[in-house]
Amino acid sequence: MNNSVCRWMHGQKCCPIENYVEEWLNLGVTYIGGCCRICAADIVRIKEKVDKWRSERNSKKNNGDV
Repeated sequence: MNNSVCRWMHGQKCCPIENYVEEWLNLGVTYIGGCCRICAADIVRIKEKVDKWRSERNSKKNNGDV
C-alpha cells in the first residue's frame, strides 16, 4: 500500500477477482468475500458474476441440461 496516495501499488497488474468467480462457483463455493485490494466496485462485479452464473444454471436446469 502506498500511503502517500492511498492506493495499492501495482494493483493494475493483479488479475481482477471477478475472473475467478465462475470457477469458484462451479467448485461449490457458497461464500465469496474480500479483504485487501477489494472495494465496493469489486463486490458489485462479483455479485454480477454470481447473478449471471445462477441465471445460466437455472436456465440449464429448466431445460434439463443439468
